[in-house]
Order: sequence, then C-alpha cells, then structure tokens
Amino acid sequence: MPDPKGRIGKGGHVIQRTVLEVDPLRARVVKDIFTWSSQGMGLRKIAERLNDAAVPTPDNGRGFDPSTIRGIIHNETYTGCLIYNRQQFFRKNDGTKTKRNNPRSEWKIKKMPDLRIITDDLWRAVADRLGKRKKNKASTAHRNIRYPFAGIIKCADCGANFMAIKTSRKGHTYVNYACSYNRRRGSSICANSTKVDQATLMDSVMKAIEENILNEESVAIITEAIEKLITEHRGSHAADWKRLEKEQKKLDKEIEKLSRAMTIATDVPELAKQLQEKAKRRTTVADALDGINSLVKKDLLVGLEDRVRAEMEDIRGLLASQDVHQFRHELMHHVSAILVDAQGQ
Repeated sequence: MPDPKGRIGKGGHVIQRTVLEVDPLRARVVKDIFTWSSQGMGLRKIAERLNDAAVPTPDNGRGFDPSTIRGIIHNETYTGCLIYNRQQFFRKNDGTKTKRNNPRSEWKIKKMPDLRIITDDLWRAVADRLGKRKKNKASTAHRNIRYPFAGIIKCADCGANFMAIKTSRKGHTYVNYACSYNRRRGSSICANSTKVDQATLMDSVMKAIEENILNEESVAIITEAIEKLITEHRGSHAADWKRLEKEQKKLDKEIEKLSRAMTIATDVPELAKQLQEKAKRRTTVADALDGINSLVKKDLLVGLEDRVRAEMEDIRGLLASQDVHQFRHELMHHVSAILVDAQGQ
C-alpha cells in the first residue's frame, strides 16, 4: 500500500509499505505446529504430517522440513511482537559484507496485538520443552564425525542429497546414508526410503574406480593424451625456440664486437649504452629459451607410461587413506555424484 504520509522516494516513486495481516489458514497451521510441539512431537514428524496433508509451505517451496518448522517455532512474531535490530551489518577489511547478532538487550521490540496467533502459555510450553532437549543434547554431545560421502550421494528420484545417519549398537558405530527429503519431509515428498551402508558403499565405490579408472586401459588412454599434448606444445614452440636461438647467437656476436670497440673508441659512453641494451636483451632471450627448452630439447616421453602408472598408485594410496578430508578431496576428482534409487542401485 502507498505510504500513509504520502512520502515520495528517489526518482519520484511513491513509497510502498508492507502491511502485516494474519492469514486465517496459515494461522491454523502455525497453531497446530506449536500444539504438536508442546505435546512432544519432533520437528521431523511435524514436517511429515504437514506434507502428508499437502499443506503449502510459507514460501511455496517443496514441502516442509525440520529447519522450516524450527524457524516457525522460534518466530516471536506469532506472539504479537515485531523485533528489530536483531543483527547489524558491517564490512570487513577486505570489503566483504558480513553480519553479527546483537544481544537481546539491544533488540527493539514493538507490540502488535493484532498479529498474535499463539498464547504466551503455549509459547512458553514449547520454549521450555526445546530448552530441555537442547540441554540434554549438549550434555551428551561428542565430537562430530566427518562423513566421507556427504554431499556426494544424491537421490536418483528427487535429486536431494543423501544424509548420513549414525547409529550405535553394542559399542559399535554404524553409518548409513538416506535421502534427506524422504527422511526430513516424508514419503509424500520423496518415496525413496532406501538406506545405504557406508562400508558397503565404500567397497562399491573403490571397486568401480578400480574397474573404470585405475586400470591398464586408462593408463594407455592417459599416456596417449599426454603424448599428444606434449607433441602439440613442441610444435607450437619449436619455431619460437629456433628464432630465439638465432637471435641469441646474433646478440653474442654484437656484444663481442661492442666490447672490442670500447677498447679503441673515443665515444665510450655511447658504446657502453649500446652494450648495456644488447646485454639486457640477451638476458630476456635467454630466459625465454629456458622457459620452452624443456618442451623442445628434453624428451618428456621417455618413461611416460611408467610415470602415469605411478601416479595411479598414488591415487590408490589417497583413496585408501583414513583421512576423510584427503579421501573426499581425491574422490571428487574422479566422481561428480553417486546416484542411488529406491532399489538401492
């Protein structure tokens, strides 16, 4: 709506203001979410229930997920309060813009009774329950495990990432991967409920890499490609190398003549200037020759196949590493994504 005071913005445009109003249908959904949460229902279960009922999300996205529900039950606007100055933005020394959360004492709170959807009692009940869960979770927290396939496995049905699910039984920790949309939003959003064991997945991936990448056929293909590249580089630089070599020999002769002339000439400063210029150019030519000499004079093809095979052995070692970061870094050089369908294939 236009600004009530009739203010005009830059360029003569009428300033538009956003008016917040309660949507009765969405208000009913918000009340249900708070009620279910106060009764002990988890975020994932709430998301599944809403998705099964085909309730539209606030942003008309693809279903609710736990993070959407979490954002709703932490939004104090539903208690009739608009909060400003939660954050402040500033630029770092490198010019990038960043933000910082302000302490609650600096917040500016405006009471808006017309926007109230949730009673204070229901808000406190949910807040108390979440506070207890957070405390219990913190008391049993331990160091996060980094999962080697996180962000690499994707659902063949919906395209979402597979998420890691850790379970412990009899003192042993097991890791499975499952579609994050199915897990967090329910089967109405994605029906792919298959789970993939990390150990089984590791064996399958390593076997596929051995069969399709780290084999003698690949050695031959890579060697041939490198040979072709070296030959092309040699062809493109050979003419430059010959030209520079010829110029270098010419400069050597000119420098020698100028050096002899300086011993008998009367205009020594002028000859010294010419000699300095020739010597400087000679250094430039020599540097250029050094830069391409390895491609033209040195035979890089000798033992190339053995060097390729040695590089592949290094790749095997990196993939067999117990360092998750090192494994992921190397794996992503060879695998863009791993798709898993509802049959676990």
